[in-house]
Amino acid sequence: MGLIEEHLRDRGRPLPEVEQVLQFRRNRPPAETKAVTAIDLVYQAAEVLQSIEDRSSAAEARAHALARQAAEQLQLAEVRMRALESAQRDAEAKANEANARADEAEQIVRTTESRLSAAEQRARNAEVRAIEAEKILIRVEDAIRNQLLAKRQSSEAAA
Repeated sequence: MGLIEEHLRDRGRPLPEVEQVLQFRRNRPPAETKAVTAIDLVYQAAEVLQSIEDRSSAAEARAHALARQAAEQLQLAEVRMRALESAQRDAEAKANEANARADEAEQIVRTTESRLSAAEQRARNAEVRAIEAEKILIRVEDAIRNQLLAKRQSSEAAA
């Protein structure tokens, strides 16, 4: 009987006072009271069962709605995950391309530095040769000047 009382309390129906129930029973004959009580109990049980079924249907509907919502969220998460994975692959490909270009640039720099070093060495060698050539030229000029002076002096002495 506790379940029925609880159900009636949940539905907002006031529970009958014990005195009223007792008075009600006193006014009816015992056989009739039992029949009415049995019928009332059957109706109350039917109401309780209907209420339980209604709650069960509502809970099932909420569960289905939550399951649908969870499935939709899962699909959205999977779509986002695929998009992020694709973006990551694109970023990795671009990073690999950038690394390859950086490696090529480093190789070009090394080659250029090697060429520059060789050119600097050739320039130093050319400078050394130019200095030596200038010294030789100065000696040749001095020698020519000395010969011309010597010829001039011998011509002046002979004249």
